[in-house]
Amino acid sequence: RILKLVRLIKIMYMFKKLWMIARGFMQAVKTLGWVGLLLLFVIYAGGVFMTIMVGYGCTEEYDDWDLCFDHFGTVPRSMFTLFQVMTFESWSTVIARPVLAEKVWLV
Repeated sequence: RILKLVRLIKIMYMFKKLWMIARGFMQAVKTLGWVGLLLLFVIYAGGVFMTIMVGYGCTEEYDDWDLCFDHFGTVPRSMFTLFQVMTFESWSTVIARPVLAEKVWLV
């Protein structure tokens, strides 16, 4: 199997333009991997921040919001909620309005 892969790479090298496209694709995947890692760090930092600011106040400040712990109770839940906000998936009615009612400066 490895010899077939090596043979395929040699054939692709013969076709220069095809080889350039393949190399460009490999470089783009590498760059997208770094962007994904950076995005993961940013979402993690935001998840920690939102867990401290909102998640720890679920029982006192947000006692009338039933989904507070489901969205901000732990760091992974906060990270998923921030991913929802980032992709604009039901962020306005489910997440932003209850937080906006208590802490305007967070939204």
